[in-house]
Amino acid sequence: MQNDQAKSDQGVTQEHATPKTTPQAGSARYARDWEFTFRAAEILIHCVMEGRGVPERRKDHFKHNMLSCSTAEVERFSPAVAEQADWFAHRWCDLFDDWARDPTAYVFADGYALLFFLCVLHANMNVVLRGQVNADWWVATSLSRWQKSKGDEATMRAQLAADQFVARISEWAPLKAQYPRGLREDHREAICQHYGFPTEYIDVTFAYDVALFFAEDWKEIGREPMPECGAIYALPIHTISRHSSLVTLPPAVMRPNLQFGKFLRGGSGELLDLIERHKFRHCHASWPIARGLSQIGFESPPRLAQYLYPPSDPLEAIANELRWW
Repeated sequence: MQNDQAKSDQGVTQEHATPKTTPQAGSARYARDWEFTFRAAEILIHCVMEGRGVPERRKDHFKHNMLSCSTAEVERFSPAVAEQADWFAHRWCDLFDDWARDPTAYVFADGYALLFFLCVLHANMNVVLRGQVNADWWVATSLSRWQKSKGDEATMRAQLAADQFVARISEWAPLKAQYPRGLREDHREAICQHYGFPTEYIDVTFAYDVALFFAEDWKEIGREPMPECGAIYALPIHTISRHSSLVTLPPAVMRPNLQFGKFLRGGSGELLDLIERHKFRHCHASWPIARGLSQIGFESPPRLAQYLYPPSDPLEAIANELRWW
């Protein structure tokens, strides 16, 4: 009976076994689903980053030997995933070679294609990211944008509103407990930046999904159509140390932490030039609803925007009373 059951189980397994697919045979199918490619590569990252051709390309890009991944992590995977990991490594190498021919002009076919490229390129590095919905925009501080577009008088009014905002939130019990001697200057500016007041700071994030959300989150201005390309900036942390420093807000300031947000003091021209040199362009999703980046029907979980911008945020309620623009 046991032998018969074993044979039966073996037959079912063979009957439903996934057919082997070479990168060449499967590329046309998988190329249409870049989110799957990105998600799977994230899970298999320790195997993919050591895949055939990947270490050589990363070394060529960064101009030095990259640290190997943990052998213990690779050994946690079953040998059964080796073929899949090799496929993703092959796919990434093709993408890298296409991009390397002209990095400044290259446009990735999809935002998730870009995330797949970046997560393997920076596999064992700390990277700060920033998404912008229009790839033609240059990175600038919100203060400089205000001064350029609205003038000095409006900028001063906005800064006075920021002072009122800080005075009110400083009396909020969770912040008072966090900062018994008052808000630190850099944290004050970071909070003002996050809640829409003009500052010399620039928002960045550690999360790939959050960077893509902001690179796709087009808010129509007048009748302007959505730009053709968005951009994600990806800077290894060690590259910014000479130009700026990261500001991290405590958990009491909930929303920036939900967005894995950090802040860079961005008034330095050298820093802005550095950020621009780490720009990667991508085409906007044709069907963003399928990517989880746009409005989803009532039967679905809360959309990503509702998580990143929770309606119950008490600091947003205060800021909204004071932002007159």
